[in-house]
Amino acid sequence: LFLRGADRWIALLGAGLVLGAAGDLLLLGWKRFFIPGLAAFFCGHLCYAAGFISAGGAFQPAALVLVIPFGAWFASFRRRVGTDEARRFMPAVFVYCAALVVCLTAAVSFDFARGGFPRASVGAALFCASDALLAKELFVKRSAFLDAALSVFYYAAQGFIASCAFTAA
Repeated sequence: LFLRGADRWIALLGAGLVLGAAGDLLLLGWKRFFIPGLAAFFCGHLCYAAGFISAGGAFQPAALVLVIPFGAWFASFRRRVGTDEARRFMPAVFVYCAALVVCLTAAVSFDFARGGFPRASVGAALFCASDALLAKELFVKRSAFLDAALSVFYYAAQGFIASCAFTAA
């Protein structure tokens, strides 16, 4: 993180994308590598958040209002987790959710400072949506529809966040 300006932003964005790819690979063997995969995504979202902040996204306290619906979703989701095996992952999932909220808050702050189309916010919100669908699929009930929606949201999220690099410098 010794880079400055646009170089730092690009490095952090690239690190987030690489960590996301590592998380994808680790989650292919979901039970065995769930925690390492979740850790890779956790670090990736923190890289995105650091990138948004280093690119000039001054923190906007109003963005914290996003914590409320996310917290309500997590509380609702936690009650629906069916097995003891799945419940053992909930503390790690909760910590990961905190990283998602940090990323989303930083993205909203970044977009607020930059103006224009809120690419970072849309990308971060799509990550939240795709992760909510993934959590439902992994811990509650599998569905072909959820599989398709999850993929669309996830890859769109990456696209929106990556596209920020073209306007951040």
